[in-house]
Amino acid sequence: MALSMQSAGGGAMSMSTAAMAHQPIAARIQAPKAPPGAGAAPRGGVVLGGVDGVDKRLARLARSTKHLPLVSVDLAGCGAVAYHPPDVVADRSVVSLDKPMGSDLILAFGEDKPYKALRKYLTKGSDLKSVFDNHPIVHSTATINNNVNSNATTVVVPRPLSLLGARRTQELHPSLLTYFHHTTETNANAIDINNNASEVTLHNQALDGSSPKGDTYDRVCFHLPLHPEKKQLSLLPDEAVELLVQKAKFLSFTDMRNKTNNRSKTNLHNKKAPHEPTATVDLEEETFTGAPVAISVPGYASSDAALESWMEILSKEDAECASALLFPRSASVVAASLLSPNFLKITMEEVQRLVKDAQRKHLDVECGAHLDPLILTVGATVEGYEITFLQLSSPQLGTTNSAQDYPFGEYRYHHARCARFPSNVTDDKTRLALIAKELTLIYSDLAVTLPERKPCAILLYTSYDTNTSSNNLESMILQTLQRQAQPTPPIIQCPENSSAVGTVLLGAAACGRVGQSPIAITSVSTTAVGLRISYFGENEKGHTNSKLDSEVNVIFDFDICFPARPYALDFSATECAAARDSITSSGKVDDSLDLKKFEGKKGIPKREEAALNFNIQIVQRTDRTSEWVAVDDIIYPLRSTIEKDDEETKIACESARLEVRMRGEGILVSSLASDGVSVVQADKSARFSLLQYYGGWIFFILFFGGFLLKSYLEDFIFQRDTKRVLAYYKRAVPNSMHDGDENGARYLVYKYRHKKDKLWLRLQKKYGYPIPEDWTLFVKEVLEETTDNPISEGAPKEDASDLDMDETKPDSTESEEEL
Repeated sequence: MALSMQSAGGGAMSMSTAAMAHQPIAARIQAPKAPPGAGAAPRGGVVLGGVDGVDKRLARLARSTKHLPLVSVDLAGCGAVAYHPPDVVADRSVVSLDKPMGSDLILAFGEDKPYKALRKYLTKGSDLKSVFDNHPIVHSTATINNNVNSNATTVVVPRPLSLLGARRTQELHPSLLTYFHHTTETNANAIDINNNASEVTLHNQALDGSSPKGDTYDRVCFHLPLHPEKKQLSLLPDEAVELLVQKAKFLSFTDMRNKTNNRSKTNLHNKKAPHEPTATVDLEEETFTGAPVAISVPGYASSDAALESWMEILSKEDAECASALLFPRSASVVAASLLSPNFLKITMEEVQRLVKDAQRKHLDVECGAHLDPLILTVGATVEGYEITFLQLSSPQLGTTNSAQDYPFGEYRYHHARCARFPSNVTDDKTRLALIAKELTLIYSDLAVTLPERKPCAILLYTSYDTNTSSNNLESMILQTLQRQAQPTPPIIQCPENSSAVGTVLLGAAACGRVGQSPIAITSVSTTAVGLRISYFGENEKGHTNSKLDSEVNVIFDFDICFPARPYALDFSATECAAARDSITSSGKVDDSLDLKKFEGKKGIPKREEAALNFNIQIVQRTDRTSEWVAVDDIIYPLRSTIEKDDEETKIACESARLEVRMRGEGILVSSLASDGVSVVQADKSARFSLLQYYGGWIFFILFFGGFLLKSYLEDFIFQRDTKRVLAYYKRAVPNSMHDGDENGARYLVYKYRHKKDKLWLRLQKKYGYPIPEDWTLFVKEVLEETTDNPISEGAPKEDASDLDMDETKPDSTESEEEL
């Protein structure tokens, strides 16, 4: 069945997809395939978590919470609440509560029981039902009045959503400080609270309630004067928002119980009506607190700290699962608007026009961005505005419920301009002028990326608590487009609960509760991320000038597509030392660094000093004019700490690598990799490596050169002795068969190569010619005598056993000589 948005008050405003809008538009649009396991599904028609493309963690979440509703609350707007009923309920259409909650937290004042109930919840984290019984938490009209008079019965904490993830009051946007009385004292302690205060104030503290330390554990907190005679309570913005979210779950369960009871009474009194199975709705704390929640986040509140806080609120056990249930607020509005037959008809007619235009231009009519309709969304709240361009891709038409409620399977963003209103902009006219300026700029950006495309429709969404009404906003858009000579597409004003309804639709698809694959949302960054690099420590002498810190280097700019590719940066102590030495008077580092001056053993002190003081700060800003805000603690990439005997020792590392990436939902993830080698160890390792290098070469040269030298010497001695034997035969037995027999001489020299003395003695004994004392002179004389008659080659070889045979004959002379 098609999802429909129903009012909890009995009256129903149908937003089901009309059948007449589903006209066949082109051959490329096909009906989606049935989801796996749809045939075996219960009356809901879906096996929870059994749809292709659903994350395994979300599938487990869907199966474990199939008996609970999926809840959404639009705290950025009017506080509208919507929920998707569980599969145990016969009617599984999206339900929107009749009255919005508002965006403020309302607490009871002046009584003991409400004070004790809230204090118990904040200290022990239990008995949430008692808090709801003793505190109103929400009201139907969001009025901001943080002054607590003597006759007042409630205390209002205005818009705690705006302070999610805030670390220090000094870093808050100036427009947020107009709602609160605050202090900038860094030593304000949440435990010692002024009991005489009569208003909600903002203070800085650590997560454990102690004084702020200036690190990532610092938080902005509310001080609540709930009782005139008791100590004020400290409430974190995350805790305040969690109370509002839990209240939205409680209201959804209450509405489900009322509808179930009414349906049961109707079936009992109507005998002709079929008795549908109904389920009892349990309002116990353990039941409704376990319901899954999907949240839409406006672009101006999508900082890294705020998103992390949302993840902790939605799921303290599985942050990855919680991040999949965070959606851009403009995407939620588009998802809800596609339930409207009017808007769906406009988009489908645009798809038909684009297909015909592609056929006329001989372009691909099967797929491509040129076939996707372009939508402009303009939203405004009491805090800020968001303007986006996005395309609707992957149209899927058919008769199934999922095809009717999810006509497009992908939302692809191109540009976004989001910001909070400046603190001095409070009237409607000035805000409209600011939005008109941003609208002109985003059209200029679109002319660069998609020069021939124009939006087919404009979606407007506002909330009642903002001064900017939808009618005034529509008039401003028409005037701006006329001044820019831009075509004026149809403008559709969305209901105030569109964001909550659309978030439920996107969350139900993400969890696989409706037989529809998750909607692929390719968003763009609404923030900018940069690195602030400093080569000098805070406590270092001479750190009195901003020139010692470099300017912010932007690594992820606005409008980049998610997920962004990682940004990697390599550091070395040598480069840091050279940079410290070459910083100019303007604070910039000279491009030509002299690294050789800081290498080796002499440069160790300067390299260690540079490594210990080198630091990096990741910063972020949520709009193009705001100040940079620190994301996390200062990172010292070239410093490591070793604990020994309860003492920490800082060691300077030689090199490190920092990698920063931005995930699909906009959360920053950084990783630091270092080998942990100190500068001294690195220098020793470098020297050892140098010795190894040259020692290896020397060893190879000596090893292989020794063999070459040995071979050369052996060949030289062999040739020399061969000439001596031939010269000896020339003198001892001239004109014999041995005279000039070079082969025989070579064989004889080889045979007696290790006993040359024995060879000469045997030659002298056999031929009776004395062995010369100076072989060099002897050979030279023989060569001179045989100049005219050279030694002939090829003479018959004498038997090799001649000299050996003489060894067997007794010879007293030889024995005497040997002795």
